[in-house]
Amino acid sequence: MLCRILTNGLDYLSLMYDDEEVIEKLGEDNLIQIECDPREYAPIWQTLSVRFEPALGGKSDKPIPDLQMHSGHLFLSERALKSLRDILEPHGELLPVVYSSDNEAPKEGAIFNPLKVVSANERTSTKDSFGEVASLFFDTEEVIF
Repeated sequence: MLCRILTNGLDYLSLMYDDEEVIEKLGEDNLIQIECDPREYAPIWQTLSVRFEPALGGKSDKPIPDLQMHSGHLFLSERALKSLRDILEPHGELLPVVYSSDNEAPKEGAIFNPLKVVSANERTSTKDSFGEVASLFFDTEEVIF
């Protein structure tokens, strides 16, 4: 089975961290909102409040997505967390967050922080004309799910 998670800022709101809260609760060396490297956060984690806002000044009447990638981490809504907890938990950390938007009351969700790194198959992965990654392929023996 092949799954792809795409960011859709046109139809959904975008995840936003409060930088000051992250620094206050996790410290200046643990900026999860910009760090992409696989590091453990669970030992120092304190539940963060995250917001969903329109991307690029769009309308705030859009829904919060159930899943959204952000800097190498995966946001899971309350519903997604119930469905995927047992699948994801063995492969990383599920870090609790409280999320909300202008249109939705606070709910409990999580940020999935994967801790296993596997190498892409460079022979079959591709880059676009700007040299950016267009598609990634992995050897199935190494992929965790």
